[in-house]
Amino acid sequence: MAVNDIPSVALPGKVLGPVTKFAPGAGTHVYEGNVVSSLLGQVTVTPAAKGPGPQKRLNKITAPTSEELATISVSRHGRKREILPDVDNIVLARVLRLMPKQAIVVIQQVGDTVLQTEWQGLIRVQDVRATEKDKVKIYESFKPGDIVRAQVISLGDQANYYLSTASNELGVILATSEAGNDMVPISWKEYKDPETGIRTPKNAMIRLAGSLKSDTLNRITRPIVISIRPKAPTSVHPVFYVPAMSATMVMTMATPTLSADSTPCCPGCGYSLPLDHSQVQLLEAQARIEDLENQVRLLNEKATAAVGRWADYEDEISILRAQLPSSTTAQKVQAPVTPTNARMSFLQSGTSRLSSFLSPRKPHDLPHIDTTPNPSRPPNRRSISSQSHRPQHQVQAQAPPSPSAEDLLAALNREQSLRKEAEGKVAATSQEVEELSAALFEEANKMVAEERRARAKLEQRVDELERRDMEKRRRLEKLEGAMSRIERVRLMLAEAEQDVESSKQTVKEIEALERQQEEEERKERESKAKLSEHNDRDSVYSVATDENPERRSIDKPNKQEKSEDDTPGK
Repeated sequence: MAVNDIPSVALPGKVLGPVTKFAPGAGTHVYEGNVVSSLLGQVTVTPAAKGPGPQKRLNKITAPTSEELATISVSRHGRKREILPDVDNIVLARVLRLMPKQAIVVIQQVGDTVLQTEWQGLIRVQDVRATEKDKVKIYESFKPGDIVRAQVISLGDQANYYLSTASNELGVILATSEAGNDMVPISWKEYKDPETGIRTPKNAMIRLAGSLKSDTLNRITRPIVISIRPKAPTSVHPVFYVPAMSATMVMTMATPTLSADSTPCCPGCGYSLPLDHSQVQLLEAQARIEDLENQVRLLNEKATAAVGRWADYEDEISILRAQLPSSTTAQKVQAPVTPTNARMSFLQSGTSRLSSFLSPRKPHDLPHIDTTPNPSRPPNRRSISSQSHRPQHQVQAQAPPSPSAEDLLAALNREQSLRKEAEGKVAATSQEVEELSAALFEEANKMVAEERRARAKLEQRVDELERRDMEKRRRLEKLEGAMSRIERVRLMLAEAEQDVESSKQTVKEIEALERQQEEEERKERESKAKLSEHNDRDSVYSVATDENPERRSIDKPNKQEKSEDDTPGK
């Protein structure tokens, strides 16, 4: 496959190329000799530092290494949005630990979305099944590491979501056998290994290998197709089946191993995370509790065996007593004492054994009980005949004083009280450790929840500030545009004002010219009127002078003076 044939966007499960030509990078994994995408995102091909292909070194041809191959990686772009589980959502969760009344799980997927952050949830004993709730046992329904399909029924408290598997399509959906093979359900409460054929009931189902620990070295991915299950009778409540799904669900799980590792790890890269001091102390306390429980179990077995041997000894004593001959009357009188002494000897030996089994104290802590061989103890079958011929006084002389039954009962009661006290201490220690672990986990869950809330608030605050910043930028851009428009309008107004001033000046000049023209016209009219009047006078005067020649000579100087007076006016 060439680099040009690799798609730019890949879906989970998309084959990107063979491992002989490409090396897997971030967001990919190897499946059946091919590099397969694990995420939905953009594909990036990083070329190798050296050219691919075999290189000849001396007389040896070596295959290309991972450093000489191009690396394919798939990455997500854009901001990550956290999805929170809501009521009635179908989720996939992994069982972390079990308690008598509830199972603690972590939610890893909501619907079809894989979460970036795991959220803790609880499956209570009353939420496992819809019927026969009083017969439900958490330890038979789940195992640490199981993958459970459940429904969110409540948002719960501040640290946990409340989940339920009380439906036909909910319950455990993934498990492995002792051989490391994926098991398939063959009935409502039984699983089968398809390769070995071994059937496993639900209460003995093996936990998922390694608690689904992600390991970058030996991690494998295989698609799990969940098919339609057959319809079951209503009398049996199914808990561990999943209905048909429209798409193939791909899950990543670790290489099957027989031992489970409780070390936490990063779900993204697979590297182990160090435990804090409180968790280390909790694990050590749990290990000590398991050791004490094993010791108590062993002591109970030893005590049971001792009681059985004690009963066998009493049966043997009764048989020997029946076989003793009654030779003399004294022996007949001594006969009731002999079984009593023998019974006491076996009683004290059984008490000493019980003391050694049930109490770690030394033997000298108990009141002294003589454990020397008692001649009055019934002999075995080889010495019966020899003891039957001994005299009566010899038997009486050899019988040492034996402890009374009250002392033995007191010692037995003391041992029983010590055993009860030890069991009470073990139970108290177990209860204290359980309460301490619950308190530690609750405190850790509270801290994680508070941190998540603070982080969510901080992200919300950052989003709000970014939104406000964007709004301010948009407003500034609008204001800058408005200011530029205002400047342009101002320039236009200034130009208009100049035009108005110039037009006013022009109007004034025009008005002045008009007034001047009107004045000139008025003067011209007046001059014309005077001229016409003068002409009239001249005509009259000329007529008069024609009639009187002497008057012409008199009016001639007046006419000149008048013309002189009119000339400056013009």
